Amino acid sequence: MDRRDFNNALTVAGFAGGVVALGVLITVMLAFG
Repeated sequence: MDRRDFNNALTVAGFAGGVVALGVLITVMLAFG
Protein backbone atom coordinates (compact mmCIF):
# COMPACT_ATOMS: atom_id res chain seq x y z
CA MET A 1 0.00 0.00 0.00
CA ASP A 2 1.52 3.29 -1.03
CA ARG A 3 0.82 6.74 0.35
CA ARG A 4 -1.93 7.52 -2.16
CA ASP A 5 -3.87 4.36 -1.25
CA PHE A 6 -3.47 5.22 2.43
CA ASN A 7 -4.79 8.75 1.87
CA ASN A 8 -7.76 7.42 -0.11
CA ALA A 9 -8.60 4.94 2.66
CA LEU A 10 -8.29 7.71 5.25
CA THR A 11 -10.60 9.98 3.22
CA VAL A 12 -13.22 7.24 2.81
CA ALA A 13 -13.04 6.37 6.52
CA GLY A 14 -13.36 10.03 7.50
CA PHE A 15 -16.33 10.54 5.16
CA ALA A 16 -18.07 7.40 6.45
CA GLY A 17 -17.45 8.49 10.05
CA GLY A 18 -18.89 11.93 9.31
CA VAL A 19 -22.01 10.41 7.73
CA VAL A 20 -22.52 8.12 10.74
CA ALA A 21 -22.01 11.00 13.18
CA LEU A 22 -24.49 13.14 11.24
CA GLY A 23 -27.06 10.33 11.26
CA VAL A 24 -26.65 9.85 15.00
CA LEU A 25 -26.98 13.59 15.60
CA ILE A 26 -30.19 13.77 13.55
CA THR A 27 -31.59 10.72 15.36
CA VAL A 28 -30.84 12.26 18.77
CA MET A 29 -32.39 15.59 17.74
CA LEU A 30 -35.54 13.82 16.51
CA ALA A 31 -35.73 11.66 19.63
CA PHE A 32 -35.20 14.45 22.18
CA GLY A 33 -35.91 17.65 20.25
